[in-house]
Amino acid sequence: MARRATPIIVGVFVLALVVGALYVLLRPKSDATFDQPTTSHAATPAPSTPNPIATTVPTPGTYIPYTENDLQAATTRRVLFFHAQWCPQCRNLEKTILAQGVPQGMTIFKVDYDHSQSLRQKYGVTLQTTFVEVDSQGNLKNKYVAYNKPTIDAVVEALGK
Repeated sequence: MARRATPIIVGVFVLALVVGALYVLLRPKSDATFDQPTTSHAATPAPSTPNPIATTVPTPGTYIPYTENDLQAATTRRVLFFHAQWCPQCRNLEKTILAQGVPQGMTIFKVDYDHSQSLRQKYGVTLQTTFVEVDSQGNLKNKYVAYNKPTIDAVVEALGK
């Protein structure tokens, strides 16, 4: 009986290893931009604290995850970027934001398109890649869908100076 069970146990073990390896290789990559705020090369460096997002007001030229508190605390131009992890155009936009940086005097807040239905409804956002500029009260000032031109330059041009 022990000899028959050994190949079965080995087979189950090998199967578990293969499934685990496939899971690690095929799972979606996590979004590292939520671990630390990404500051453009033209921005003022954020103070070194354990959690800069929670403890500081966003500095000019930054790209950070959206929170209502950070949006209200911002003293720069506020732009919401409705981003979906599954959207290739959103990923292209994010690459250009990270590569070129955010213009001085602007904070771009990365909003999770799939989980922010109330914000989408508030600003009439129906497509990921939408950028919404808001005033200090959170009122819509300007809106631009960057799907066909997924670059930070196109966004800045469309939203105006």
